[in-house]
Amino acid sequence: MDESKMKRKISSWTVLQSICMLGALISITAGYWSQSMNTFALGLLFMYLNSMLFALKKWNKRFVFGMLHVTFFTFLLSRPIIGMFRGTKWWNASSQQAENIWFALGLLFLALISLFAGGVIIEKYDDRKQKSRMKAKAAERSKDKSLVATSIIMCVWGVYHILSDTADRAAFDNWTRKLLRILQWVSKQASRYHTYNCLFSQV
Repeated sequence: MDESKMKRKISSWTVLQSICMLGALISITAGYWSQSMNTFALGLLFMYLNSMLFALKKWNKRFVFGMLHVTFFTFLLSRPIIGMFRGTKWWNASSQQAENIWFALGLLFLALISLFAGGVIIEKYDDRKQKSRMKAKAAERSKDKSLVATSIIMCVWGVYHILSDTADRAAFDNWTRKLLRILQWVSKQASRYHTYNCLFSQV
């Protein structure tokens, strides 16, 4: 039941982001061809909402990304968006030519799409890095288990050898020296792995 709810939530986030991106594409294209700055600003608002939905989906992980967009809206997008909803000609307030206003809007468009693309790419790279770390840990654990299994097998084989040939004292001494060397090597490998694992967990 919980898994079905999670799937519904994930699908709803995806649908909302898709609607925002589609609205941004239509509004920005229509605003550019009709030279309507309010329509273009509406497209920027859709792009901003898409980025904020992306941040809110995993807020604990994307907190910095979300706060960056809050700052972006406060200092760069607030005037054209508020002017669009009021229906005023906000672009005349700066006493700039229309070419300069369009250039600024184009920069806002590039900034929003670059921030969103960068956030997606960096998160995927970080996920791959975490997966590689987990694989490295699993490999070290399997190595440690194999060393323990080898030492147990050698001990069992040694006991069997002693019971089957107790009269050969020289063979027993030789086997004892070999077993001690093997156990020393296993203990060194285990201590190295323990030190590496402690250091790795602190990174």
